[in-house]
Amino acid sequence: MKNMDYEKKPNDQSKEIAEKQKILRPLPIIRALFLALIMRNPQITGYEILQIVPEAINSSLKVKTGTVYTELRKLEKVGLVNSIQASGGRRRRQYEITALGLVELKELNIQIKTRIQSLLEPLLEFIDSTLT
Repeated sequence: MKNMDYEKKPNDQSKEIAEKQKILRPLPIIRALFLALIMRNPQITGYEILQIVPEAINSSLKVKTGTVYTELRKLEKVGLVNSIQASGGRRRRQYEITALGLVELKELNIQIKTRIQSLLEPLLEFIDSTLT
């Protein structure tokens, strides 16, 4: 008779490995930031996003113009945001988050929190203990 306390089924091991690898995958921080900005500011334009990024996250982070418009096109292409042509003088698009975008934002929020707790906090504790 095998002791199940010490053995994991292959599927359980595969799931555990997949979860650990998921934690280490690059996280689309810009995607999370833009979705949150669009959620908070319906009908925001790309130019407005450029202006409020540093203020929104209390940082000196500046995002390049090309990054903003490239990411907005990607978000729209995959259905996370919708855009409409703004009426008036200048040719500009206003963005709104979709239901799918809200689901994505919630998932990214969970992923960010998980990485802070499981990777970054332990790393900081290790570095702190090394320096003292």
